[in-house]
Amino acid sequence: MEQYSLRKTLWFINHDHINYKNSLFVTLVRPMAFLQAPTVLWASLAYSVTVGGFTAVGVLVPQLFSSPPYNFSSGAQGLFGLSRLIGILIGGSLGSKIVDMFNLRREQRRLRQGRAHKPEERLVMLIIPAIFATTGLILYGAFTKKQLYWLGPAFAFGMHCFGPTVLSSICFSYVVDSYPVRCGEVMVFMNVCRCLLTFAFADVSPGWLGKADPLIVYGTLSGITGLFILLGIPVYFYGPWLREKTNRSL
Repeated sequence: MEQYSLRKTLWFINHDHINYKNSLFVTLVRPMAFLQAPTVLWASLAYSVTVGGFTAVGVLVPQLFSSPPYNFSSGAQGLFGLSRLIGILIGGSLGSKIVDMFNLRREQRRLRQGRAHKPEERLVMLIIPAIFATTGLILYGAFTKKQLYWLGPAFAFGMHCFGPTVLSSICFSYVVDSYPVRCGEVMVFMNVCRCLLTFAFADVSPGWLGKADPLIVYGTLSGITGLFILLGIPVYFYGPWLREKTNRSL
């Protein structure tokens, strides 16, 4: 009877691991406990910085393309954003599907070998966003610096957008797999980090582009993005140990 009563409504489901008597304040601050979890902190920063580069490209389109030789109107600038949409759609469908298929095969092989489940196996496919996100930013900076035909920057923009889309699926699935019981709090923490960092990127980028050429701006962003993604290598090897050491404090 109790189980039936929980399924009577679509709007509310009880969960054994959730304390529904917590105050609103406690509920709001609990996700911040993951500042103590190095694996979650890395995933959040890698995701946020990569999306920050994506944001920096988008907010600077008027600054780069409204003046000669492009002379894009506001409508043309909006249409330029279709390259972003194409990159996101391909990354969210084809890219994420490839990652899921690869992870499934590795997990099946681990089970056949009698080895325990390891969420860090998902990080092997970081090679995809590492290549596309960083290369896309460098090409975009080089093409806009040389003021090449708009198809060049559009291709680079779409290429870059493919990277953050795939990276988000990797990072989110990794942290949810690592902390399934507290997956809601983990995702809140990651999105808070993303909002803060993307706001910072959007605020700083216009002034930065006014002082430096596009290749320096986007080349630097590419380097920062690549650095945070490469930090996934030590997380891959030491992630289980780090979780074991920090789980008690969460």
